[in-house]
Amino acid sequence: MKKRAVLSIVVVLLISLGMNATCLKTVSADNPGNPPAPSTAEEVFNARMSDIKASLPKGAVIDKVIVTTLYFDQGNANSETALGAGVTPDWGSPYYYVVSTYTYEQHGGSKIAETSGGPGPRSLTLSQTVSVANSWSANVGVSASVVSAGVGFTVTATVMQTCGYTAQVPSGEYARIDAYPVNQVNDFDVWYNPLLGDAYYAGWGYAIRCIGVDYTTTYWH
Repeated sequence: MKKRAVLSIVVVLLISLGMNATCLKTVSADNPGNPPAPSTAEEVFNARMSDIKASLPKGAVIDKVIVTTLYFDQGNANSETALGAGVTPDWGSPYYYVVSTYTYEQHGGSKIAETSGGPGPRSLTLSQTVSVANSWSANVGVSASVVSAGVGFTVTATVMQTCGYTAQVPSGEYARIDAYPVNQVNDFDVWYNPLLGDAYYAGWGYAIRCIGVDYTTTYWH
């Protein structure tokens, strides 16, 4: 699956990582609630490091952490259907339609793939195909097809994507690569057009799809 590198952040840990995990909100079509707020970089990093530290051998000393974000080529996503930004109403009948109001990226969520190895010098490669499911929620009875048309992607699609990343492990060190999803969240308003009269605001919702992966590489000795 074609990907393109967009962001590479090097975090050098100069002190022992005594960070507390921050719970990141998980949402899906079966878990309605308020639209998920964008997590801060500190919240995401703290939650990941708590997870990663629990996976390291007892007594391991972390030397550095590198986070690299790769985005999926959405045009090649299996089972994904590209839709327009509107919906064709059934003229002569009342209908709902969706207007996208705000779009943002959400980094965080549960780990989707991992690998580890060492000691170096050596290459460490993570290559795994994962299934990622789009999701949505609304506080009014609008259909998935209407939401899909409004946000521009199929909100019920399940897509197979390949996680692939290689890190170089220095001599005498160990490393692990942990893959976390990068999601696109689309907030939207739901409008209702009655048979007679003007269209009016009926509710709100959000739709989520995975658009990439944060590869978090941790080096330790």
